[in-house]
Amino acid sequence: MQNNRGVPLYARDRDLLQAGWRLRLASPLRIGVTCPLDWHRFDDSSTVLATAEVLMRAGALPVLLSGEPLETVHGLVLSGGPDIAPGSYGQPEQSEHQPPVDPQRDRMELAYARRACELSMPVLGICRGAQIFNLALGGDLTQTLSDSPVQHDQAKDGGHLVEVRRGARLASLLSDRVMVNSLHHQGIARLAEDLTATAVAEDGLVEAYEHKRRLHQVGYQFHPELLAMNDFRFQALFDVFVSQSSERAARLYDEPREFREPRRA
Repeated sequence: MQNNRGVPLYARDRDLLQAGWRLRLASPLRIGVTCPLDWHRFDDSSTVLATAEVLMRAGALPVLLSGEPLETVHGLVLSGGPDIAPGSYGQPEQSEHQPPVDPQRDRMELAYARRACELSMPVLGICRGAQIFNLALGGDLTQTLSDSPVQHDQAKDGGHLVEVRRGARLASLLSDRVMVNSLHHQGIARLAEDLTATAVAEDGLVEAYEHKRRLHQVGYQFHPELLAMNDFRFQALFDVFVSQSSERAARLYDEPREFREPRRA
């Protein structure tokens, strides 16, 4: 069995899709999740499916976005994925062994991030997505963290400690110090002026942030959707995000509105 993008679906995937269709009948709240434009070259299905699962647990319907109008959803998840092309943030490639990049997806997600700011839409950036949102607001990235004493590019079962800023809302959801996974070798070099760090690694790298004025726009350098399977604290990050999206939807619409599927080219 395959989905409409030609990606094989396995038993767990089918269960998730069936749950999604049931939820579609019960919940009008739609959360957009960005995804690869070329699934055969960039298979991020495990991350996308994990994100879909935690959103459904929180009571929302995940909707894959690959160019559809952002106005068709109530919140935006900028999902994890491959490295961001250095050219997408005005830098030349520093390594001859640059991993595969997807500049087309970079452009699409940067446009989504900027449009979400115009709409004051709730945003949750995951790993690559957190970096994209930072770039969209004027921040910058470092291409490699190879000189860091903290090992950031680890296997899925690896991790490191991060320190959460005292008084930040994130501290009330997690704790002052928490172990997170780490699946990246790019990182935030300069945080956008409108963002403030809420968690940092032991080497000072930004691991989480929130918008200074729009507290419903956040980013996590780690992958909470993978951690949420075994730790309810990380599920709470999505529960809060979905609640914020629901509040925005309630303000936009006095009564439930039927959404039509966007037309695909």
